[in-house]
Amino acid sequence: MKRLVYPFLFLFFYLLALLWTLPADLAAPPLLRRLIPNLSCRGFEGTWRHGRALDLTSPYIELARLRWDFLPRALLGARLGISFHAALKGGKIAGEIGLSPGTVNLSALSGSLPLAAVKSPLPLRGELLFDRVSLVLKDNKTGAAAGDLRWKGAGFGDYGALGTVRASLRAEDGGISAALRGEDGLDLAAELRLSPDRRIWLKGTARPVSPAQESIFAFLGQKEPDGRVRLQYNLDP
Repeated sequence: MKRLVYPFLFLFFYLLALLWTLPADLAAPPLLRRLIPNLSCRGFEGTWRHGRALDLTSPYIELARLRWDFLPRALLGARLGISFHAALKGGKIAGEIGLSPGTVNLSALSGSLPLAAVKSPLPLRGELLFDRVSLVLKDNKTGAAAGDLRWKGAGFGDYGALGTVRASLRAEDGGISAALRGEDGLDLAAELRLSPDRRIWLKGTARPVSPAQESIFAFLGQKEPDGRVRLQYNLDP
């Protein structure tokens, strides 16, 4: 019986070494496709622990390069932890992702996202700035949310130079709520909510100060005699 122990130990450590050095092109695609649906990629470099993906595209966004590093400390919380750095044309985003059964934990998300890289039915203008954003998604519901987003140089299609929108995030009833404030010439105070069933709800007030702002806010609410627009907007998927 003792003679069988050594072959089994050798086989165990051999398989462990193979797993530890598993190439990125074998390990990364299933994980990335879970996080980014309908993903395509030109190629992978490195291992599952430290690697890169080149020219990632999906129906939602284009990335020039994605680099990741394994975080051993995440194992103490019984989850797989990865830090990542994504490069886009004119921007970059960095953060950490923790994965466990049924749960995705996104933390320390910072950087800038040029909205020209986002594929949207309505072309978006400006850039999105992330400031220590964190999200916990469990069973397709939001368990926690924090941090600030700034939409700098906000605009839609031909309507640009609307100003800057600042959003402070929090979790509410399984969805995400954001307190919105206007900056850089945008007079806005509103509450935005995204529900787990993808409904969008917006309520607040805004005072347009340019023709572009008047055109956008005309879709979102009625203008009052005092010049302010009472925002009351709902969108069902």
